[in-house]
Amino acid sequence: MAQALPWLLLWMGAGVLPAHGTQHGIRLPLRSGLGGAPLGLRLPRETDEEPEEPGRRGSFVEMVDNLRGKSGQGYYVEMTVGSPPQTLNILVDTGSSNFAVGAAPHPFLHRYYQRQLSSTYRDLRKA
Repeated sequence: MAQALPWLLLWMGAGVLPAHGTQHGIRLPLRSGLGGAPLGLRLPRETDEEPEEPGRRGSFVEMVDNLRGKSGQGYYVEMTVGSPPQTLNILVDTGSSNFAVGAAPHPFLHRYYQRQLSSTYRDLRKA
């Protein structure tokens, strides 16, 4: 477990504000932890009327079925992050609403988020 500590992780937690439904999904306000700057996360709605979005990978149930890992070692889910999407294994904290994204090369990581490849990345520490 201590060997996992060197990972550079981007921690994000869900905010306490209520979720708002839109035609294309559910929008949840998030806080970055860096000065409380809000971030946005859009979750797809499960309706038959909606056409499938180009980046959409399936239903919530399919995402939960994608959960991998072992008790005491951590659980991971494969997701896409950024624009254009980068497919990554996201560490899920099962005791909270937090998740972590590997953001630097490390021997234990097969893939990590490469901010230089994302057109939507912003460093919130820089004004």
